[in-house]
Amino acid sequence: MQAVIERTVAARQVHRDCMADPAESERVTRRLTAEFPALAPGDIERCVAETWICAQHLGLAVTTRLVERVAREHLLGLVNSVPPSGRP
Repeated sequence: MQAVIERTVAARQVHRDCMADPAESERVTRRLTAEFPALAPGDIERCVAETWICAQHLGLAVTTRLVERVAREHLLGLVNSVPPSGRP
């Protein structure tokens, strides 16, 4: 349980540090959380942060719009990959 808590705290710190404007990052996270209520808010927050970091690593011109679009596609894939019965 402690490891899960530490990962969550670390992901939130990365999330705050990764975007040039943390307020924009939080807005993206809120919009995606509203769009994907079946997913945990922490998972969405981490996805947004990881998308930002990945885009930076690839040398892309990182914008809020780009991060939101890529994160949305990833989250959509997660939602669609769950079997209809809910069983793995």
